[in-house]
Amino acid sequence: LNGTNLSRLGTAHLILGNYAAALDAYQNAVIQEPNIADHHNNMGGALVRLQRLEEGLAAYEQCLKINPNHPQAAQSRITIATQIGQEETLIPDLQKRVIETPDDTGLRLALFHTLLRSQKKQEAESLLTEILDDFRIINPLASHEVKEDPYFIAQLNYRLALSSYFQESHQWLRALAVLNQCLYILKEPPVHILLARSHVLAELNYFEEASAVLDEIEIDHPEQVEFIAIHRSSLLSKQAQEEEALELLNAIDCSSPAYKQSLQQRGQLLLQLGRIKECHAILLELAETNVMAFAQLIQTRNYTPDAEVFAKLQQMGDNPLLPPGMRETVCFSLSEAAVKLKKHREGFHYLQQANNLVDQQVAYKPEQFSRRVDLQIRCFTPHALSSRERLPRSAPKPIFIVGMPRSGTTLTESILGSHPQVHACGELNSIPAITQMIARNFQGLRPYPLCLEQLSRDQLIAMANAYLLELPEAARQAGHSADKLPHNFMNVGLIHLLFPDSPIIHVMRDPRDNGLSNYQQNFGAKYGGMGYSFNLEKIAKQINDYHRMMAHWRAVQIPLFEFWYEDLVANQEALTRQLLEYCGLPWDDQVMAFHTLERSVRTASVGQVRQKIYRSSAQKWRRYEQELQPMIQAFDPTWVRYYPTTAHSSSAPSISA
Repeated sequence: LNGTNLSRLGTAHLILGNYAAALDAYQNAVIQEPNIADHHNNMGGALVRLQRLEEGLAAYEQCLKINPNHPQAAQSRITIATQIGQEETLIPDLQKRVIETPDDTGLRLALFHTLLRSQKKQEAESLLTEILDDFRIINPLASHEVKEDPYFIAQLNYRLALSSYFQESHQWLRALAVLNQCLYILKEPPVHILLARSHVLAELNYFEEASAVLDEIEIDHPEQVEFIAIHRSSLLSKQAQEEEALELLNAIDCSSPAYKQSLQQRGQLLLQLGRIKECHAILLELAETNVMAFAQLIQTRNYTPDAEVFAKLQQMGDNPLLPPGMRETVCFSLSEAAVKLKKHREGFHYLQQANNLVDQQVAYKPEQFSRRVDLQIRCFTPHALSSRERLPRSAPKPIFIVGMPRSGTTLTESILGSHPQVHACGELNSIPAITQMIARNFQGLRPYPLCLEQLSRDQLIAMANAYLLELPEAARQAGHSADKLPHNFMNVGLIHLLFPDSPIIHVMRDPRDNGLSNYQQNFGAKYGGMGYSFNLEKIAKQINDYHRMMAHWRAVQIPLFEFWYEDLVANQEALTRQLLEYCGLPWDDQVMAFHTLERSVRTASVGQVRQKIYRSSAQKWRRYEQELQPMIQAFDPTWVRYYPTTAHSSSAPSISA
């Protein structure tokens, strides 16, 4: 066999998962034809799949010596260097090459993405923005003219790369601005850019504008009507119109090219609506042609894969060349599946792998959150809280449920939401949004919470009314709303000022189980407030600050109903009776059947909330006591409270102040 045929043989082995045989064939191809770049690139792929990452990196570098413009090797080199913590070593070489060939668009974009992976975000932005010309001086082109103009292609691709980055980092206004520039310089707006603009508008809650963009695409591209229906379904889902969204997807015929794409979205909607069996049927159909559907099935918490499926997912999870987002999803799913299969050590291996992949991309700094807690403690003094006249009673009456994520806040909300006088609203961002808008709405005030002493009674009433206006109509009819945004533990002081008669419920959970549950959950929040959850020591620091914050609210005597999640699962009825009494609600038998409540659930507990209470999550941390030591050792004993493991009566619910 010559080198080319050996390389083909290697690729056949690679497809079948015979990585050692593939490597042998590729190595022989390199021996016979050492100056063929593709052979070195292929050998690198086999080495990487065998977890021989440094040797794989060397193979990619050899490929690039032969062909510096080999696109696959260039991208794989960056990916593997990132995996083994050597991405910084690539930057000087890429920077040198960009200076030498400043018009090489692909090279500049490679440096841009490498800088992003190295957390050099400002430097990455500058690399592209410094070469962008004012879009108003760029001569707009039609689609057929673009290929003939390298300058135009570069200006467009740099903007698209920035738009993708801004979207990934949830900088929606900046993403919208760049997309608008792209549309300005294109005479015939491509569908994919218009769809991206609709998505960004929806994220900004500009739902009518987002829908208008879809209308425009539908008129100009009638052949895309079913693909547009998928995006319109997503838009409806964002507006909590899941049933209407599902109707659009159900109307897509199985013979349509859009059918397979619609299945995944249908599965997610059915899961949100609690229709688990239907969700499984949809995803199993999708899994016939898309192994990633098995990962989504596992994440429902109601499906256990067989050995063959588990092995297929392992091949994907162990492949460093898989796109990072896909590999993270697979590894989190493998972790969940391994636990179901009683492979706990293997499960924690994939859990660490998944979290490490995300943590490499997250710029979360625990000390910034610590400073926020310091500021809250400094501003919310006993005087700041007691020197004000109480605001009037509100209608409807909000109920606030706070605690660490994965502490039992969703379970508590589901129990309360099963009461006929309570509407479960999920995680409302209204209180954080109100704090962020104070400086804009009330001129002359210092940033929140430094402005606390300056806020007048009328301004506080306006803020309370703004919150109430955002509540759904169903909450007004029920009389009570349940808001379970966990991180409102930071805003307990402001909540008490705005709604002095509203119940504030604090759900506690043993920090070892709580931390493990955060670590096990793929929150998909690389740029949000959950950035701590992918690193055990960062989780510990977050829990330290959370306990410190709650200790302050007790010290300034804000009324709280506090209980342990462990006690709720051990004695649901007794604790639920106390919970309802605290909220001023009469007993209703429906609260014991909370898992039958028909509503949309979007949180990480979407799978569990459809089940009756179970106790298997208690003391789960003991399975991984050794692996969790970086977190446990970082807990601050001054503040962190552990669940008392003696009789349940010793940890009865407490009502403070």
